[in-house]
Amino acid sequence: MEGANLAYIADLAGVSKTTVKDRVKSFGLKRQDDGPRLRGQVPYGWRLVKGKLVEHQGEQNIITQMAARRADGASYGGLVDWLNGDGVKTKNGVGKWDRPTVYKILKRRLAAR
Repeated sequence: MEGANLAYIADLAGVSKTTVKDRVKSFGLKRQDDGPRLRGQVPYGWRLVKGKLVEHQGEQNIITQMAARRADGASYGGLVDWLNGDGVKTKNGVGKWDRPTVYKILKRRLAAR
């Protein structure tokens, strides 16, 4: 049964998926999908490769430029104008940059350091 998902095993055994999950835990077994889970969308500056977050170099370069401009005194509104004016794509490639998004990206960068 190695590699079988919980739903498949539960169906074969005629029990709920939760029951199988509890039994797996009680025996101290690790599930394949155990580990950090990403909730929501992939953060700007990162991409998902085989289920793992890895840096997106192009977006990381934009974040570095944002941080440098902010350190030089640029306002969040000024950063938004620069990003939209230069045609820098947002993460989903749709829509325009806004102040709350730029603020969150830079706040996340500071928290990671």
